[in-house]
Amino acid sequence: MDYKNFQEFMTKYDFDQKDIKMLNELMRSCIIPQNKKKPKRKLYSFRLNEEDMTKIKEMAELQGLPYQTLVWSIIHKYVNTNL
Repeated sequence: MDYKNFQEFMTKYDFDQKDIKMLNELMRSCIIPQNKKKPKRKLYSFRLNEEDMTKIKEMAELQGLPYQTLVWSIIHKYVNTNL
């Protein structure tokens, strides 16, 4: 969810001012500052089972993410917790 979608969510539901302030601060803390460099990425190609890819796309849609981002996240979490 980006900041614009977050603001729309906030106006759609009935939050009091205290809740709105807390949720806005939380959302701002999750945004990567523009001056911070993003990790350099290189293009790779690999083959996946079609059924697995369908499941990944469904999971990504439920989470509101592009499926490539979900795949990247899964790989990143795996290699950084299983070293």
